[in-house]
Amino acid sequence: MNCTNCGSIIDNNANVCPNCGAPVNPAMYGNGQPVVQNQMPYETPEQISLSKSILTFGILALVFCEGFLGIIFGAVGLSKAKQYAAMYGLTGRAKVGSILSRIGMIVGIVMTVVWIICIIVCVAAGSSYATSAYYGYY
Repeated sequence: MNCTNCGSIIDNNANVCPNCGAPVNPAMYGNGQPVVQNQMPYETPEQISLSKSILTFGILALVFCEGFLGIIFGAVGLSKAKQYAAMYGLTGRAKVGSILSRIGMIVGIVMTVVWIICIIVCVAAGSSYATSAYYGYY
């Protein structure tokens, strides 16, 4: 290990530099190797790209959850999340995107069913009104 003050070589177990007397910070070095604290796990560019796309589809599924687009975006987001989970495990952006995709898809399915029921009721009410108007019943 080298002294951070003068650059001379010092023993791994030394507390001070024998050349200049500068203290060696034991918290900074453990067994001669620098200790890295609070290091984020490394993500490859492919992981970053895929996790961002999962999050994007999750947000789109939630924004367009009132119909078919929510279902479609949610399904694509969940498909990508499944692929990501198989390769890297579901964490961070990918996990959030997966949750948003799931919520958007479920709300999209519910809203689509509600819209279909509304259309059926409106058509049925319209046809009964038209029939009664034809026969003179108001």
